Amino acid sequence: MLSATRKAELLILQAAEKCGQTKGGLSAGREKRGRRIKARRERRRGGSSASRVYVGCEARGYNRCAATMKLNLKKAFESILQWGEAPDKHGRNPVSMVLLLREPSFPTLDQLRSSAERAFGHSFTGDKESRHCVIQAVLFTIMKVGPHSLSFLNYTKPYGDDSPKFGKSLPKASQRRAWAEHTAWTAVDYVKGAADLELEYAVLARLCAEMLDSNCVGLYVPGRGTFIPNGSWLLEYLRRVSGARSLGVT
Repeated sequence: MLSATRKAELLILQAAEKCGQTKGGLSAGREKRGRRIKARRERRRGGSSASRVYVGCEARGYNRCAATMKLNLKKAFESILQWGEAPDKHGRNPVSMVLLLREPSFPTLDQLRSSAERAFGHSFTGDKESRHCVIQAVLFTIMKVGPHSLSFLNYTKPYGDDSPKFGKSLPKASQRRAWAEHTAWTAVDYVKGAADLELEYAVLARLCAEMLDSNCVGLYVPGRGTFIPNGSWLLEYLRRVSGARSLGVT
């Protein structure tokens, strides 16, 4: 029997395929060799631009969390899938950025298209055959940005299995206040992520910078253990992450 997480992943991948997303690119062996070469170069330079942004967060205290927040995906997807087992036996987090919201007011398809147009400089449609589109596919919202596919999940409860406890463990008062204010969230995930984290987070950051509004109290990055309240530093952080790589969106 498939787990709830795997079931959800398959649904997202099926939706992405309906959008016309294909694999393409280098072979797995060449990709691995390329990543090893890049990693060696970055070590000689003192780290990638994305790692330097992470250090910037560390210096401001945004990464020093007393605990690691775990989202039980079984519970998150339970209302959609109605069955399944433990979310992730290895404890891995998705390549994701989570917008924490004061009120459960979620972006519409038209609002997502507008945010994407501002972020990527292209017109977005509701046509799944288009290179740039936002559609409702199966049970998920899917955005295709040239070679990238993103999925969106909205939830009407605080983020995580023990949200109040995690919020109180945050090191900065501004973080604790912001976390306590949220009642809902929107997660933006990179479909089939973890192949090139710097690029994938750059794509997410470019979009999330355009999705920020007064209803958003802050942004949580599960894979980095980073929570930044909405404000000038959050916007600077997103701009730095998004500027780390050329996105290849044409």
